[in-house]
Amino acid sequence: MRYVAGNCLWTAQTTVPKQYPYLTTDIQTEVVVIGGGLAGAITAYQFAKAGIQTVLVERTIIGYLSTRASTSILQYEIDTNMVQLQSMYGIDTAVRSFQLCFDAVSDLEQIVQTLDDDCEFSRSPCLYYSPKKNDVRWLEREFNLRRKHGFPVEWVQSEENNEHFSFPIAGGILSTGGAGMVNPYRLTHALLRAAEKAGVQIYENTDIDKIYDESSNGQTKVTTQHGFHITAKKIVICTGYEAKNLIRGQRLGSLARTFNIVTKPYSEVPGWYDRCIIRDTDEPYTYVRGTKDQRIIIGGEDVNAGGASSKISNLDDEDPLVEQQYSRLLTKLQELFPHLQVQHSDIEFRYHALFNNTKDGLPFIGQVNYYPNCYFNLGYGSNGILSVLTGSKLLLDLYQGTRSPDLDLFDFQR
Repeated sequence: MRYVAGNCLWTAQTTVPKQYPYLTTDIQTEVVVIGGGLAGAITAYQFAKAGIQTVLVERTIIGYLSTRASTSILQYEIDTNMVQLQSMYGIDTAVRSFQLCFDAVSDLEQIVQTLDDDCEFSRSPCLYYSPKKNDVRWLEREFNLRRKHGFPVEWVQSEENNEHFSFPIAGGILSTGGAGMVNPYRLTHALLRAAEKAGVQIYENTDIDKIYDESSNGQTKVTTQHGFHITAKKIVICTGYEAKNLIRGQRLGSLARTFNIVTKPYSEVPGWYDRCIIRDTDEPYTYVRGTKDQRIIIGGEDVNAGGASSKISNLDDEDPLVEQQYSRLLTKLQELFPHLQVQHSDIEFRYHALFNNTKDGLPFIGQVNYYPNCYFNLGYGSNGILSVLTGSKLLLDLYQGTRSPDLDLFDFQR
């Protein structure tokens, strides 16, 4: 599969900070984290900070798969609205799922403050809106439910707020306090630098070939493609979509390809209130965020990928579909901010990547009974960074003997 293609902003702006070795001997540890993207980095960091001997392995280069194509929009809002989650699982689950994401923004901010890089982290309001009058009624229900349960939200309509936004808003929810942005590639490396100082051994270009779950002696063992063994008490699998190969008889979600374009820097953008994160109600939806150097990232135009061998899963940059999706994003950007008069020549980065959705927008975090010594931290959906941060805390608690009831929200059998 072609996970990422095109010229990704984050890795284009940052050279590889450090090259890590590959594993060349048998080793033993308490916990081995499989996956060297942002999910694995957060997880290894959390375990190491708790004083747990940890090893992290990545089959390619650290942060060079899905992480480098992430828009890294940090939002408490889940792809499945609170009203929809309530109808699926009840109000307690719906509110708690949103609250965990809301709290995770502050948790990440606190972590970044301890690192040697600000990772371009910033707080931002977020706007969830529709230009369609037919959407107003259900958006108002969503707004009222969030407000009832204590989330800081404001109702927005374009006729009342036209000095803030340059595009039509039939109805929208403007939220504060539960959103932000970050550079995912720099964050991954900053976390691993801190984790390494705390004792984590990090190996890249180290592909795990087999997992042997020796539950009789309370340990497990993994073997690399070159035959070296890592023996551990627990494995934490943070490999995103690739983890599906370990889950028996269950479809973990649906694979899709999303597209992004990034503009040149704009010091002023009329009609963009506080450079807030923007997401519309379309399916698939379009999202917008800014960057520290004042660029605009717009993404979306998702295409269902089907299976691993499908055309979309292996989409080539030369395919006409790629240019078509980029052009659609440019048109949407022009409609949002007409005063900028953005042209093709103003787009400096274009890339597309695969990601995994779940039926309810929630991640999979926890265990399956046929791998008793394995934990899974799979941040599927648009809230991946916040989900894996939450997951790393829940799994650390589990390792230390405390099982949080929040794990039930993300159980594989929910």
